[in-house]
Amino acid sequence: MSLLEQPPTHPAVEGSQMPGRTPAAEVDPPSRSVHERALRVFVLTNMWPNEAYPSYGVWIESQMRSLAPRRVSLRVHFVNGHKSRRAYLRSAFRMVRLNFEAVRYDVVHAQSGYSGALALLQRRIPVLTSFMGSCDLLGDPGADWRVPVKSRVETAIFRQMSRWFDGTITMSAEMERALPASVRARNSVLPHGVDRSLFRPIPQTGARERLGWSHADPIVLFVGHTENKRFDLAVKAVALARAEYPNLQLKQCAHVPQPEVPLWMNAADVLVVTSNVEGSPNMVKEAMACNLPIVSVDVGDVRDVIEGTRRCRIAERDPQALADALCEVLMDAPQRTDGRSRSEHLALPAIADRLVSIYHTTAEARTSRAVELPRTRRGQVRR
Repeated sequence: MSLLEQPPTHPAVEGSQMPGRTPAAEVDPPSRSVHERALRVFVLTNMWPNEAYPSYGVWIESQMRSLAPRRVSLRVHFVNGHKSRRAYLRSAFRMVRLNFEAVRYDVVHAQSGYSGALALLQRRIPVLTSFMGSCDLLGDPGADWRVPVKSRVETAIFRQMSRWFDGTITMSAEMERALPASVRARNSVLPHGVDRSLFRPIPQTGARERLGWSHADPIVLFVGHTENKRFDLAVKAVALARAEYPNLQLKQCAHVPQPEVPLWMNAADVLVVTSNVEGSPNMVKEAMACNLPIVSVDVGDVRDVIEGTRRCRIAERDPQALADALCEVLMDAPQRTDGRSRSEHLALPAIADRLVSIYHTTAEARTSRAVELPRTRRGQVRR
């Protein structure tokens, strides 16, 4: 049994609630305060692991499962847009039905700007929207730094739409600054947490044996495959670093099942991050949990996450600068970092506690504020 309300294509994800848990929405009197009973949360997401994309949105599933020990009853509705664009139409009708259902939820938690737009089709329940990565608010530039028109339009719409949400979550302070000033007061900066039982240090020798990698060659790890991640920049940096380390290898971790990613991180000597835009990249937090050294451009919240961590560097967005930083870190290979001890606050349980607090705040927000319309500089409501 899974958290999903509707069965998607994956045979292992049928059912509607946490295994072995009765939905509190069906047993708790609606008149009781949210502080006296389990919170009832309807999660609307267009990202969730499924048969076609087993790792798609796995960080959202992990976050939702981390709420199991807390007094939160979840119902997850997956908008499987990859399977059919009509999924959005069906989900729109599902949101309209929430206006009339007997079961009353305390919060609708929309995961992404698209999901947030759908969530607004119901008006009974406070809406909390988590803006994903950087694409929702900062745009999705390619290798040439050009943001497609479609992405520019979407970010403009999502920024203005945020005025209608009862609460918002951004992955980083940079994303928060992209919101209208009036929205920031009810925004929370909350990155996704890391499953530290999965992402943990293991001996490098054993990890390389399992992957069939050479024990002698220094290895740089790159995680991702989209144009925004800038694999081309990582390739140039590693090529320059080979002047000092001729046998230096670059391994690209893309479309790898999540349970295998920690193996790659423990087998590598350093993670390189070259993205144009990020929110709070999961790969960096996961590398910290594995004590993997990191060389990154200054993007998203990476500087804050790795600050003070041994054998981690921020470099200019330039192949030579990245190469120099890689060589500096590789001088100590295979020495690791103290990242795990410095990132305990990013563990799933710590993030789950903060998320539950945000749920309570959002559940109570509807009664304390009206929807705020955009205003002109003279203070007039813009219609």
